[in-house]
Amino acid sequence: MNQPRLWFRTVLVLCAITPLGCGSQTDVDTTYGKIRGESINGTGAFAAILRQRGHDVRPAIRANDALMTWADVIVRFAPQPGQIDRQEGLWLANWLNARPFRQLIYIPNDFDSEFEFWEQMIAIQPAGTPPAKIKSLEKKRDAARNWASDLPSKAKHLADPATWFEFVPNPGSPAACKKLEGPWANGVDVKGAALPKHETFKVVGGEEVYLSGDGAPLAIGWTYANDSQVLILANASFLLNAPLMNKARRPLALHVIDWIDEDLDHVAFLEGRRVALSASDLADEAAQSQFHLLEVEPFGWIATHFLVFLFLLAFSVAARLGRPIPDPSSGVERSAAHPEALGALFAKTGRSDAARFLLESYRRWRHHNSIAGRPAPTSPPHR
Repeated sequence: MNQPRLWFRTVLVLCAITPLGCGSQTDVDTTYGKIRGESINGTGAFAAILRQRGHDVRPAIRANDALMTWADVIVRFAPQPGQIDRQEGLWLANWLNARPFRQLIYIPNDFDSEFEFWEQMIAIQPAGTPPAKIKSLEKKRDAARNWASDLPSKAKHLADPATWFEFVPNPGSPAACKKLEGPWANGVDVKGAALPKHETFKVVGGEEVYLSGDGAPLAIGWTYANDSQVLILANASFLLNAPLMNKARRPLALHVIDWIDEDLDHVAFLEGRRVALSASDLADEAAQSQFHLLEVEPFGWIATHFLVFLFLLAFSVAARLGRPIPDPSSGVERSAAHPEALGALFAKTGRSDAARFLLESYRRWRHHNSIAGRPAPTSPPHR
């Protein structure tokens, strides 16, 4: 694989979806774990690299029978931190056991790149930048500093940690790792990567540790009896869109990409908060109003645009309300309007003798007493 070409395309993707270096200091999209969109916490760049490697990458919003059959690899950027949801864990275990040589990558939501993003924005400001602008960026950075306390709530019903994994908190976290160990740590600039560490894994035996930070496991994996494989990462700090701009973290992303078997074509990015439903959940969902589809991407955006279009259409054809606008004046209230109109009509006919006859008749009628001694006008000859 031509690595310069690979990362050149990645940078192009990032430039299209992030405002880094483009002069924009407005608020940014921080939606976590979505392929589509322009979020700094999105996965579009990571998916683009997999596509360049030859994989067929598609997003999925539900763990269903179609996904069970189609997917060779599932990448799950979970929306919640901590251990895996019990129902989701059951579905994924069944999927792994249903066919050999499948692969699962699971990453809990235990990182937010917004703080690092604003720090980078401050660092790239040119000399002479107005102090008010720098202060505004610092305010946004400081607001995102305590990202760990703003993480979503954890799953209510947890999968069996003996089957999956168990997290342990780290005192003083989140903090940047001062030392990286394991096969993935070779050649990584530890200081430049500044890999954040928050919750890490409790290894009980049987797991392979690919990466550790300051002695705490950050990436572990294991193999099932049917040769299906699982890779679990403590966080997505080297896979999301904005973090991939850090060159020191890219070797770690390449290790994840190289872990995926190049012969496995179908890669599904499983998105959504509740992707695996129990039988009772499915019954409840079937009984819901169809309006629940508005909560599912992209139906919500499509419905919103359609409703706006209908509103504008109805507004354009609606009856006017308020005081009526008067019609333009025809001039009939003026006493001279009638003879003016009649004169214009005779001018079109070219009969000046008929016009004089009518005018003389009008004068005799209108002023009968003053012109009583005048002879009556003779009728104009007929043509």
